[in-house]
Amino acid sequence: FLSNFYLNTAISYQLSNSFKRLRYFPDSPYLPHVRTDVVKYLNNRPDLYLNSLQLDKLRKISNGHYLKLSAGMYEMMFGGYGIEYLWKPFALNLSLGLSLYQVKQRDFEQRLGFRDYEVDTGHANFIYFHPYTGLSIDLSVGKYLAGDKGYTFDVSRRFKSGFKMGAYFTRTNISKIEYGEGSFDKGFYFEMPFSFLRSDAEK
Repeated sequence: FLSNFYLNTAISYQLSNSFKRLRYFPDSPYLPHVRTDVVKYLNNRPDLYLNSLQLDKLRKISNGHYLKLSAGMYEMMFGGYGIEYLWKPFALNLSLGLSLYQVKQRDFEQRLGFRDYEVDTGHANFIYFHPYTGLSIDLSVGKYLAGDKGYTFDVSRRFKSGFKMGAYFTRTNISKIEYGEGSFDKGFYFEMPFSFLRSDAEK
C-alpha cells in the first residue's frame, strides 16, 4: 500500500498428497500441542488453503531505532497481532530486538478460523554479525508458544557463495519428563541458493 505499509500473503493449491499415511504421535501429554498437531493440519486442509496473510506497518523512530506493528495469519498454525522494536546502529555489527505478540491457534482447515488455544509470547533478541567470517550469533530470551520460558542460542555462518549453515538449541523451564523424547529442542539447518548450485555445475 505504501513503502512502509504492506501485505504479504501466500495461497497454495495441492495437486496430490500422501499425508493420510502419516501417523500422529503427540510428544507430551503435559504441554499444549503447539507443533505436534502438524499431521492434523496436513490431513484436514482442503486442496486450496491459506499459508499466510500478514499485514505489517513499519516506522523509523530515529536513526537506528525501528518499530513494526503486525497482524494476520503468520504461518500454518498460528495467527494474531503484535509489535516489534529493533535497535540497529548503522556503524555496528550488532542489533537488539524486542517483540510481543498475542497469537491464537489456527483451525486445521487453514482458512480464516481459529481454535481455542491462545497465548502471549515475546522475546528479546541479541544478534552479533562478524563481517569477515560471515559468522552470526543469535541469543533469544523469552516466552514460547507452549507458555514455557527460556532461551535459544543459534550460531550460523554464511559463506561468500551464499550457502549458509548453522545449529541451535533451546532450553526452557519445563522438565525432561514434560518435554518428552530428546529432553530439549535442538537441531541444525542449511540454506543453499540457486546461484550456488549453478556455479557448482559450471565448474
